[in-house]
Amino acid sequence: MEFIAYGGVLWLGMIIGWKLRERAAIRQLEELQLQEVEEYVENKKIPISVEVVDNQWFIYKKEDGSFMAQGDTWEEVTDRMAERFPEKRFIIEPENAKEVGLNL
Repeated sequence: MEFIAYGGVLWLGMIIGWKLRERAAIRQLEELQLQEVEEYVENKKIPISVEVVDNQWFIYKKEDGSFMAQGDTWEEVTDRMAERFPEKRFIIEPENAKEVGLNL
């Protein structure tokens, strides 16, 4: 009789252990997926700085100051950026946006 009781406890422990292992695996998988999404989004961002000189808009990459686009209006320059860098998102600091007269 004790053998059956020990077997039942062992079986119950195995089921509980299996369920806990499954939950831990699912949680770890969700964390990895979240990290992948965050990395994907982060790789799509490009910090920029904007200048307006003689009614010409210039966009530069913030990290190294390299030229990215130029246009007569904000719409024109953003259209050019979208054509040149599809699937990228551009980030401008609020101070820089105010400086050139953008209300974003």
